[in-house]
Amino acid sequence: MASSEFIALEHSSGVSVIRIKRPAKKNALTLPMYSAMTAAFAAAEADAAVHVHLWIGDSGIFTAGNDLSAFADPSSDLSIVTRFLDTLRTLQKPLVCGVCGYAVGIGTTALLHADLVYADATAKFKLPFVDLGLVPEAASSYLLPLRVGIHRANRMLMLGETIDGATAERWGLCACLINYIDLSLRCRRSRSLICNVCCRAPPTSFGHLPFRCAGELVGEDDSVAEHALRRAQELAVRAPTALVETKALCRSHDTRVVKEAMQAEAAVFARCLRGPEAAEALQAFAEKRRPDFSVTSHL
Repeated sequence: MASSEFIALEHSSGVSVIRIKRPAKKNALTLPMYSAMTAAFAAAEADAAVHVHLWIGDSGIFTAGNDLSAFADPSSDLSIVTRFLDTLRTLQKPLVCGVCGYAVGIGTTALLHADLVYADATAKFKLPFVDLGLVPEAASSYLLPLRVGIHRANRMLMLGETIDGATAERWGLCACLINYIDLSLRCRRSRSLICNVCCRAPPTSFGHLPFRCAGELVGEDDSVAEHALRRAQELAVRAPTALVETKALCRSHDTRVVKEAMQAEAAVFARCLRGPEAAEALQAFAEKRRPDFSVTSHL
């Protein structure tokens, strides 16, 4: 299996955990890291003892996206990233993700292939492709408008707007926002805090559920990684074949379109990466200035 010192692998009660651990670079991804994650996902898919994948970041951040210094090298083998994305796209077992801090570029687009995404109040989702002279990847040009609508998608894809965890939950980019507590909302009976995002119904409508969060039972000290792990473990004890078949049915209706979108994006991305706009953006990044696209050629 390909390895990287910045990718930590763990197993917990039927869950394969892939953790990005490169805090000095804000968990930015290099080609060896992509290779290591591809191999880890493939190994977990083949392991009968693993029923669920969990993908998380370390040190308060999911990932700052691609390490631009690595991708500026013309000799970089971008097929490594393509293989990683193809692996995500074709995972048969459920994929759960826990997001805290920044999820930049592929740190957001890859989440569109997850089955459950949990975020906390520190989460920031950003797609800076156009600002880098690039185009979307991971079939996000298809999946993001499908998920959030074309106007919201273009706020992220074209304007490069950063959205926070609460907005991501509202737009449907994550299942639940963890550790977002509204101190004004308390159970009338127990007076315990309830989650403002998960619990939009009044406490009296919770029925037999505990008087905390109707959808996700959370504690004030619960980290998003811990919560995502618990949810992954809950999936792992469920009927494995039924889980796999349910995921396959949910994804089957647009499998071909997603594959074609990913292939089309990869071709344009590679061309743009070697183009003048990306060169100017990468140079500006290295020089810590804003890019000046007026000096590049136009269509």
